[in-house]
Amino acid sequence: MADRAKSLPKPELSYQRAMALYVVSGRSIVSTVKDCPQAAFVELMRRAARSAKDPDKARKVLDGLSFDQFVDRWYGLLILNQQGATLPVYATEEEARTSDRERLTGYKNDR
Repeated sequence: MADRAKSLPKPELSYQRAMALYVVSGRSIVSTVKDCPQAAFVELMRRAARSAKDPDKARKVLDGLSFDQFVDRWYGLLILNQQGATLPVYATEEEARTSDRERLTGYKNDR
């Protein structure tokens, strides 16, 4: 079993990193993936699945996840990434807030 584990590729996104990413949900509420309410996270994943190469396939995989467990959130992000979906995640809280402001106002500050 140990030899098999050594031959498996490492995920592109570590569990710890995934939980620390930021999302913007609901009424412009910024939170980490870990702290995002379950219902809001489900909606974010459903919207992201629409941008996948094969939205039906992505949606079917996501339908099997409840997202109440953090490992489901990580797996959902990995699957959507593999499917080429645009992930609604940000590296920092500031990035998430800036992105949401631009979405709401249509104004992009190119600094």
